[in-house]
Amino acid sequence: MLRFFRKYIMNKWVLAIGMCLLMVMFLLPQGGGGGGGRGDYTIGRIDGQKLRESDRMRAVSELSVLRAVSPGLAAVAAHDAWQWLFMQREAQLMGMGSSETEAVELLTAMGMSDDADLAAIAKRLHVPTAVVLQTLQDFLTIEKYKQLLYGFAEAGPIAPTRTQFDLQQLAMRMMTAEMRDQGELYFLASSTAPTLSEPLLERFVADHGVTVDVNVVLIAAEQYLNKVEAPDDAAVQALYEQYKDNLPGEGEPYGFGFKTPDRVKIEYLVLPVQRLEDKVDVTEAEALDYYAKNKDMFRDQEAEQASATGQMTVYRPYREVRQTVLRLVRAEKAAALGDQMIAKARAMLLIDDLRGFEQREGYYDLPEDWSPTPLRTVAEQLQSEFDVLPDLYIKDRNWLTTTDLQHLPKIGQAFALHSGMPVGLVNYVMTLREFNPDTSGPLMAERLQLKLPGRALTDVDGSRYVFRVIDAEAQRSPESLDEVRESVAVAARRLAAYRLMCEQHRDAWLTRAQTEPLEQIGQELGAVPIATPSLTRRQFVAGQITTANVQGVGRDETLINALFEQVDQLSPSMPVDQHPMQRRVVAAPVDGKLSLALVRIDRVTPLTESLYRQMAISPETALDVNIALLPIGAASPIAVDRIIERIGFVPEHQAEPATSQDTEGKAVPVDIEY
Repeated sequence: MLRFFRKYIMNKWVLAIGMCLLMVMFLLPQGGGGGGGRGDYTIGRIDGQKLRESDRMRAVSELSVLRAVSPGLAAVAAHDAWQWLFMQREAQLMGMGSSETEAVELLTAMGMSDDADLAAIAKRLHVPTAVVLQTLQDFLTIEKYKQLLYGFAEAGPIAPTRTQFDLQQLAMRMMTAEMRDQGELYFLASSTAPTLSEPLLERFVADHGVTVDVNVVLIAAEQYLNKVEAPDDAAVQALYEQYKDNLPGEGEPYGFGFKTPDRVKIEYLVLPVQRLEDKVDVTEAEALDYYAKNKDMFRDQEAEQASATGQMTVYRPYREVRQTVLRLVRAEKAAALGDQMIAKARAMLLIDDLRGFEQREGYYDLPEDWSPTPLRTVAEQLQSEFDVLPDLYIKDRNWLTTTDLQHLPKIGQAFALHSGMPVGLVNYVMTLREFNPDTSGPLMAERLQLKLPGRALTDVDGSRYVFRVIDAEAQRSPESLDEVRESVAVAARRLAAYRLMCEQHRDAWLTRAQTEPLEQIGQELGAVPIATPSLTRRQFVAGQITTANVQGVGRDETLINALFEQVDQLSPSMPVDQHPMQRRVVAAPVDGKLSLALVRIDRVTPLTESLYRQMAISPETALDVNIALLPIGAASPIAVDRIIERIGFVPEHQAEPATSQDTEGKAVPVDIEY
């Protein structure tokens, strides 16, 4: 099992993110959190056994821990907390589990080989080390479980596998005798998938093994706006009806959307960690005291292993770790100073501002024309009292979507702690009552309210934040075309220009790309060619096979198919640059960008016999093949609905275990306003 992660996950993700291990978005789904208490109600039953809200909240917390330890592992773990929870429960029913030793081995494979690394992760997350280890154990259990469901499990040296039957038999040998009678619940029946022939296997391996280096220039529809007439009323009305209930960027296939998204205006103060650390002093006595109280953080594992029994506890001497200790103590004192300053700021904005106002259901009754203390006044008071100047950001000129919030300077990656677990800024802001939030969600008890400060935030660097939302609007569809007529008319004209370019001018652009350097064409258009190295036809992402991602373009099936059809026509025995340019260039429409893509093939790494053999016997290829052989239209065996059906989950109290949808978008530049 660990060989699988070292070879196929660590190399691809963990090493790539090693320098930013803890720079992670703590964006928990609404309704998540940790802990139990009076809100720990029953959300459903599995075979008569209660499943409680605290179980779901634990799943949310574990996914957050995993995301902080390694975004790469989190990407393949689960889509959301519901899926994580139900996969855990079905794995338990199958008698599956993982040991703490395996979790430690996984950390070692990730380059975190001693207790100090583990303690540092736990300290950063404000959780015990046992929580980190348990999360990794649960992750490993779920990955074993998924391999079984997809019809593959590692059992010693793996021989070349050719048929669906072989995959199933290998997995079946890993099951306990008690579970064999229920095998049909956990494997794809051989009758639903054809025998895997040699040519078919070669096609699968080629999709993942042949790599191409390309350069891309996108020709935007705007190049042809002056060649199309303004759209008539019928075209505008038709486009409006098609996309009026889509958010911008979500309407297929062109990305149109005329629905107003959730949006806010916000202002905040930042106490940069470096300014806080510059303000505090650390004495030698404080450092020695910290070392004495936290000696387990400084164990010498190499010396312990070299001891006669291997059980002797050896600590690194203070002189060797002095600089580390000084840094840790300084960080703690800076954090204490930051907390003190934030407490002062919130007191000014709450205690002083809200005298005389009554509360109803946890919210203050504030007049519409009520104005709170300006943050500039608060910043000046903090500087006067603590001699530390906060940064002030006022974002009140333009509406900010959730994507904009994620990319705000500094605060976009900050979080609040709920039951010891982090909740990102976006999810915190979405608890405003204007957005009709899930009442059981994290931080709902805080009753975040317009014009009032939220709970103090921090980030992985240790900076501190105090913020308040000064206006908010929930997403809504337009009441009529007149409300968005101008935007729809612009979109309709862009679409007409795009169709004109692709239908009447595509061949002309292809001819130019075959006879002129792509860089020259890009310079003429003001578009720098985008280089995408090591591009494959297909990728395996978060448990699914998907079209490869082209930098600057995205996952476009039409472009990828055109590119690799051209690659198939190149002679593998001849270097790419020796082929005529007519055979190295393709022109493909990209609907999602309303652009024509000119793509030049610069390098091809073909599928060699050794690479084919290596990939053909790998767990990743086996998983890919099994997923792809699912009947057309069939849901994945780890889809939430499929798991619920198998384990017999019966919901209570209006619990609706539905998978959440990713809302990732591209960074939108946000001007800093003071």
